[in-house]
Formats: sequence, C-alpha cells, structure tokens
Amino acid sequence: MSAGGIRTTLRTWVVGQLRASPTYWKHIRHRLPEDLWWAIRAPEVSRGYKSAFEVERRFYADLFRRFRVGKVFDIGANVGDKTEVFLAAGAQGVVLIEPDPYWRQIHEWRYGGDARVSLRPVAVTDVPGRVALSRFEPGSPLNTLEKKWVDALETGVGRFDPRVIGDVATVEAVTYDQLVSAHGDPDYAKVDVEGHEAAVLAGMTRWPRLLSLEFNLPEFEMELKACVHMATRNNQDCSFNLVVDCREGFASREWMTASGLSGMLAARHLRYLELYVDSGG
Repeated sequence: MSAGGIRTTLRTWVVGQLRASPTYWKHIRHRLPEDLWWAIRAPEVSRGYKSAFEVERRFYADLFRRFRVGKVFDIGANVGDKTEVFLAAGAQGVVLIEPDPYWRQIHEWRYGGDARVSLRPVAVTDVPGRVALSRFEPGSPLNTLEKKWVDALETGVGRFDPRVIGDVATVEAVTYDQLVSAHGDPDYAKVDVEGHEAAVLAGMTRWPRLLSLEFNLPEFEMELKACVHMATRNNQDCSFNLVVDCREGFASREWMTASGLSGMLAARHLRYLELYVDSGG
C-alpha cells in the first residue's frame, strides 16, 4: 500500500473510532497518531501548532503561579484546546463549558478519562433555561448566543470575512453562579463567548480572583465598558490588564484602574483584546 493509502486508512480508522465527521481530524493534534500525520503531511503545520501551544503554556504557567490558580472555568471552550493548555500550565482542575453539540463527543474522547476535567455541555448567560445557539457552521468558534455578533459578522467585522448563519441549535443555559454551586469557586474564569460576555457577568454574584474576557472592537466597545463597570461595581479596588498577542504578554507592566485602562484603549485603537480583571479576592 502506498504512503497515501496508509494515511487514508489511518484517518478513516480514527474517524470511525470517533463515529464522527472527518472534519474532526483537524482538531485532534494532541494525539500521537495525528502528530505523526502532520509531521509527514505538513511539518510546518505541526511545528507551528506546537510552538503556539508552548507560547500559551508559558504565559498561563506564569499567570497561574502569580495568582495561585488551581481551578479554572473554561467558558466557551470550543474544541477544548485551551483546557489542554491550562492543564499543561499547572491547573489542578478545569471545568470545560461548551454548548455546541458538535463538540460533545470529541470532548468525551479527549477528556472523558481525565479526573481533572469536568465536562459541562451548556451555555452560560444571565437567565437559565433553553436558549438559541446561532451556528455559522457546526463547531465554528464564532457560534454565539449574541444577535449583535451575528449581525456584525453578516457584514464582516475586523479580522473576519462576512458570513451567514447556517442553523440554530437549542441548548441548555445556566448562570455562572449555578456553575459555582455545582463545581465550587474557580481561581480563574476564562470567558470567550463571542459577544455575550456582558450577559455572563450579569449572572455572576461571586466573582473569581482572576477573570478574562475577549472583545472585538470597536463593535463591542459598549459591552467592554459594561463589563468594566460591573467589575468595579463588584469591587472598587479591582484592577485591569490586557493581552493583544500572547507572545507579547500583558500590555502593561502595572495593573491599571478603570481610568488607566480607558486611557490605554483610547491611545491604542485596538481591534481585538483579552481583558483581564483582578478582583483582588
């Protein structure tokens, strides 16, 4: 059998084990067979993935030491790669939270046997119940509960090309406080929910010591301001920092007040950022 035939057979076998679409194949780079596949098929892809993983691991390892992070909430986990980074960086436990049904089986395959990981196939918002998850395509990291994000992407926003909704999935939703009741308080909560960040915070009365939120600007400038306001209302002594590129680390050596953050944002005219909130708890 030719090398191409062997690769095709291996791929078909792995996909068969997952009982999943072949598109899953590109999402399992952490597994040895797939590492070998990329090393043979496209070494530069394998090297690039591993290099990016190590950059993130070092960033979070330093962050977790500084803030004494043991437990993490990965809210909006998508394929689950960040959970893998968090574990490699020293997290003792991760609650992986992702509503898209497309990922449930791959999460079970990746983490079902790992006692450090709790899987929650739910959305997080301000009111529990059943909600509509708008999907540009199953598994897309751009899928969202937020209509404003859908409207923005239909015309194109920042680094994304215009796209339209493919379908809508009805999923279970819980609040952040309900997650805390079920799993205990995390030391760090990563929130990446495509424009729905303010709604997650609206369902939060027990804030973690460390929180991060992603924003595309200027489209979600008002939501960013709302999140900063909620953070300072919860704790007037909280401080802020931001990351634009993980390779560069935090944008400021010193953590900032809300006023200092506002000044930095006004000066830099960013299109994307991760906002970090230290609640001082």
